[in-house]
Amino acid sequence: QKDHSCISHFDHFLQNQESSVVNKFQQKYWKTKQTLIKVTGKKEDEHVVASDADLDAKLEVFHSVQRTCMELLKVIEQYQMRISLLSQEENELGRFLRSQGSQDKSRAGKIMQATGKALCFSSQQRLALRGPLGRLYQEVETFRYRAISDTWLTVNRMEQSRTEYRGALLWMKDVSQELDPDTHKQMEKFRKVQTQVRHTKTGFDKLKNDVCQKVDLLGASRCNLLSHVLTTYQTTLLHFWEKTSHTMAAIHESFKGCQTHEASALGVRAFRRNESQIYSYGCVYLLSWLSFYDFLTFYIYIYLFSIANFGGKNTLLFKCLGSVRFYFYSARMHEIDQK
Repeated sequence: QKDHSCISHFDHFLQNQESSVVNKFQQKYWKTKQTLIKVTGKKEDEHVVASDADLDAKLEVFHSVQRTCMELLKVIEQYQMRISLLSQEENELGRFLRSQGSQDKSRAGKIMQATGKALCFSSQQRLALRGPLGRLYQEVETFRYRAISDTWLTVNRMEQSRTEYRGALLWMKDVSQELDPDTHKQMEKFRKVQTQVRHTKTGFDKLKNDVCQKVDLLGASRCNLLSHVLTTYQTTLLHFWEKTSHTMAAIHESFKGCQTHEASALGVRAFRRNESQIYSYGCVYLLSWLSFYDFLTFYIYIYLFSIANFGGKNTLLFKCLGSVRFYFYSARMHEIDQK
């Protein structure tokens, strides 16, 4: 009897082992089938998909945060580079005007020197914007490496759990189609599959809740981050505009009283002929402070045509310089018009 009992227990153990192995293979099969359905884009059960609508909405928010943070880093990098290039060009222009103005003893030379000093001052002040932008870049990069990466790992675990859960649902649907209430063996199989569905659903619901909470926290954290860091940039930008606008206002006052003659240069004629069109383009330039300064520089060079009529050894230089700048800005305006 003891030998028979031992053999009976051993057989039962082998049956359980075989059942466990078969069960694992079936789980793998239905999980793989669900993965193929997802990859190939086949239509899934609309009720199952609808039950995850709130989760899918959160995932859209997460992917948007992930994508826009990458785009923001690229924009900041380009913005810093263009600030440096603009400051360099502005400084070189200012030094050039000061150098040429010092050689001209007429009123035009004084105006050129004053304009050159203003441009050099503006180029130095503009570089102060790189500090807040550098800090913004570091903060966003840290946010991406830590907060977004952590949420991304949780999303991946959730997606794996969702695939297992939906695969278990497919398995239960397949078993239920062959279910015969009078057959005890089929009912037992159905209960095992039902237990597997409950188990996978518990894990999926937990990860689903974690993802929703982390995405909400991620969005709020990014808003707080940008609100805090951009305050410094906004303050620096306002100080830059206050200083440069004061300097440019002084230059504008120095322009008053200059007796301009009828300009023979092409730039002034074209400017007067297309004044309304240039004004409309100026409104477009005002949307960006970098472009606005380009537009302001354009006006300065147009004015060089006027002071060229005072005479002096720099008259031809003024006309050539103004012609080149007018052509350059006309090309840029034409490009904007085409866009």
